[in-house]
Amino acid sequence: MRPPRSCRHDHGEGPAMDFHEYVCGIAEARYAIRKVFRIVDDRAKLAGLEPLEHQALLQVYGSPGEMLQVNSVARRLDIAPAFASRMIRQLETKGYVLRRSSETDRRVTEVHMTAAGREIVRSIDADVRMHVEYFQAQLPMSSKSTALSIMAFYVGLDLSPRAVETLVLGPAEAP
Repeated sequence: MRPPRSCRHDHGEGPAMDFHEYVCGIAEARYAIRKVFRIVDDRAKLAGLEPLEHQALLQVYGSPGEMLQVNSVARRLDIAPAFASRMIRQLETKGYVLRRSSETDRRVTEVHMTAAGREIVRSIDADVRMHVEYFQAQLPMSSKSTALSIMAFYVGLDLSPRAVETLVLGPAEAP
């Protein structure tokens, strides 16, 4: 992984330098993630949703059949099932989801997207896209590739610095 220019110092060789580069990569990745999440959260609020409500809608809409069980929403958002249940009720009151008992297990509550739920997710995404594209244009290529390298590590992909540069720049432009 190649750190951003601001992290490239002549601190010597060895594990200390490798660790510093790694932490610089984490800093870049977390900066990008935080900035994008802030944009998404702000756009959700402007649309009348709490950020966690928006995240719940994304999880339901992004699931097979646009349906998740309440306990799966809780697990995917890392929140208590009781809190997820209250939040889903609020989203149902707003007309964005429908709650239904499972046909196979009446104790299980399923959450289904409504047309209004799909529309608000699309609307927020369109608003987010413009702001994220502006943020992306401000990031130097070195920051993009460093953040991508750390994210690849987080999700279990073993990408060499060269592979990351090829992904970011394209095969023709990578060194």
